[in-house]
This record gives sequence, C-alpha cells and structure tokens, in this order.
Amino acid sequence: TFRWRPDSATTDVWTDELAMGWAGNDIWSVDLPAEDMLEYVILAPLDSTWNIEFEIEAIDRSGNVTITPLQTMEINLPVETFVISDIDMSEDFEVRAPEGTLTMIPTSAVPRDAMDVRYNFELTSEYADEFEPEPPGATPVNVYRKIGFEAVFRMVDEGGDTVDVTVPVPEFEDKIRVSFHYPEYNIANVDEDLIGVYEYKKQTGVWIYMGGTVNPFGNLVTVEVSRPGTYALFYNPEFRYNPGEIFSGVVFSPNPFSPNGDGLYEETEVSFFLQTEATVTIEIYDMDGNRKRILERRFSITAEDTPDAVPRRVTGFTWDGRDNSGYPVAYGIYICRFRVTYQQAAGQRTIRYNAAVVVIR
Repeated sequence: TFRWRPDSATTDVWTDELAMGWAGNDIWSVDLPAEDMLEYVILAPLDSTWNIEFEIEAIDRSGNVTITPLQTMEINLPVETFVISDIDMSEDFEVRAPEGTLTMIPTSAVPRDAMDVRYNFELTSEYADEFEPEPPGATPVNVYRKIGFEAVFRMVDEGGDTVDVTVPVPEFEDKIRVSFHYPEYNIANVDEDLIGVYEYKKQTGVWIYMGGTVNPFGNLVTVEVSRPGTYALFYNPEFRYNPGEIFSGVVFSPNPFSPNGDGLYEETEVSFFLQTEATVTIEIYDMDGNRKRILERRFSITAEDTPDAVPRRVTGFTWDGRDNSGYPVAYGIYICRFRVTYQQAAGQRTIRYNAAVVVIR
C-alpha cells in the first residue's frame, strides 16, 4: 500500500492511499493521477516538479507488517521520448521506461555476424488523434507507444574521418517481448483481461490485433512482436473468453492474411485464453485434408504474476503462411486443429478445437 501527501502538508493526514501492483521481478508499481498532483500539490516554480511525502506498507503471507520510514519523492512532468544509446547486444537488452513499459530484446533478435555493431533504442509516447480511426468495437486505454531501434555502424569517410551511420532496423531476427503499462485510472469498470495490444499499419491506416497476456495487478499487457513500430492498448469486448473453460477465445489476426511479400499482413498472430499450464499443438490442413504445418508450444501460466485462477490470453503462435518445408501455401481456406493437453488431478486431459483461417494473395 502506497500512502502520500504533498511535502508542504501541515498535517499528518494522507492525501490518498493506493494499492500497489507487482510488475515482475522485484518491482512493484503504483499510478498517481496527474489530476491529483495538480489539485493537491504545488508545482515547484524553478524546475516544474511535484514533491510529495510517502510511505509504503507491506504485509507478507503470514500477516507480518512492515512500514517504510517517511520519504520524499520528486515527480517530474511526463517525458515523451525515452532513449538508450550505444547498446551492446552481445547480451540480452532489457529496459523499463519511466512510464512503465518494459522491453526485452534478446541477442537472437540481431544478426549474429553483427555483434560489433552498436544499437540505439527509442520509446516515444504518441497521441490518439494521430491514428484515427480506432479499431472497430474497441475503446482506447490511452496508451500509444512507438518503438524505434537503430543499428549504428562506425565507418571511415572519404576524408579519413570516423563517422557513425545509423540505419533503422525494420524487422528483428527473432521476436522481442514488450510489456505495455496502463494506468489504473484509465480502466475503471472494465474487464482488464479484454485489454489487448494492437499494431498500427501506417501504409493502410489500420490497427491489427496482436493480443497479449494481461497482468491486472501490475497493469501490464505483455506481447511478442517482430518489428519496431507503433503499438497501442485497446479494450475490446468482442474478444471474449469463457470463464468456465480451460481453453477458449481463439483469434487469428489478421484473418484473412496475405503472405505475398509486399510487407503487409504477411503473417497471422494466433492467440487464445488458457486457464492452466498446457501444451498447445496446431495442425494446419488445406481443404483436401493435407497437413501443411504443425505449430506446438508449452505455455506456463502458473500464476507467476497473479494469484487468480482465471483464463488469461496468451500469444506466441505466428503462422507465416508457409508449410513445414518452408514453401508458401496456396491461397484458400485452411482448417486449424487445436490440441490442448494439460494435467488434471493424477491424469492428463486433452481438448480439441477447430478454427478456420484464410490465405489470400
């Protein structure tokens, strides 16, 4: 629990008391509405900051209580652009921006023969009115983030001087993981498990649903993406789940998709809700019954960041429109047979489900 008041307060009364949420690793977070800062805290005239006093109370599972000493915090005005330069990608890169977005870029995301190259990372907060219209049926959560990633090559010019040349990275070699943070005060009275990540396609002005796994305690939606670009969070009640089922809410996005090499809608993201740890296998068949592709993954969602035993949307399957040999499949309708295997009591159970996806050229 986080309690705060202005540092200019003349009494010991707390202005507000807020529940904190676990954001992974050893990080707990809390959202302080800017409206409250403006109403109760005097903005410092010299450096445009808010200053507050606060304490944190923690209670463990045994009921033991600890309260921190009274502390003072300086809160700066929001920073629109967060930059990390000169990154050495010989190790996995992980960074959390001040507004809460966590980005993890593995070494496998950059070419192995370019390990001596340095990189720049940039995360920019953008605004809704730049990306109209909104996705059909969706409500914005007012989290719009642009991810930029550049390779920095050190070269010698014609005059013999050493210069740095930056080149935008259009696509990662492997998927990166991003956890987008949404403020608690932006999601009143909504089912947080129906908040998802969308990717903006600049060429067509269309938002594409990516899914993402929600941590409602840390207010994070985690998704794996293949490229830098603009992403946003929306609440969409159309992508519902069944609370009484282990497996539900299958979505292919986009559907249809068009793996024809033009850079648009080249792959489809497969997401669904799971209520327990399971192995999910997808067998993809054409209309003649020929099996074209097998995708399989073990999903471990054993409440590592939330104690609720409710279905959670998971992502991690991407079909690029190719068969098991790596060749593009023909256009048409494909039947995807899901097989979900999980442990129940002392035995193993399997759920089967069929869905269709369309490939166009």
